[in-house]
Amino acid sequence: MHCFLTGEIQVGKSTLIRRFLQEKRLTPCGFSTLWRGGELLIAPYGKTGGEVAAVRGGGAVTAYPAVFDRLSRALLTPVPGADILIMDELGFLENDAHEFQQQVLARLDGELSVLGVIKPQRSKFLDAVRAHPGVTVAEVTPENREDVFLRLCKESKW
Repeated sequence: MHCFLTGEIQVGKSTLIRRFLQEKRLTPCGFSTLWRGGELLIAPYGKTGGEVAAVRGGGAVTAYPAVFDRLSRALLTPVPGADILIMDELGFLENDAHEFQQQVLARLDGELSVLGVIKPQRSKFLDAVRAHPGVTVAEVTPENREDVFLRLCKESKW
């Protein structure tokens, strides 16, 4: 089972993932992204810092697809002892990161369950993730956040 959470900014999707991992006492691998100032950092899940994968300034965002591509194997290859692969988050900044996209889709064909966040925007890549037969997408809102958490805990294999 693979599950991606979607919803508006700051609705609690990443927090829900952290709660789920803590509740189930799972060992994650994968990646997370975080805006710090005007820079989007991508790092192994649970690590601080990371590499700059995009910058925001002057009303525009400039993505660095080469960074996503270069880090894709290291961030998306399951590590020994991991219970779950986290992808927090997939969005439009990866539109030109074709190696990264291939690695994401390959992991959806793998045996290790994926829990992630996916932007609600449409793109060929994001639509392919949502359309994958092993993927379930759950929209998170302030009103249903707790219900999504409980359903995830109940329906997961852990």
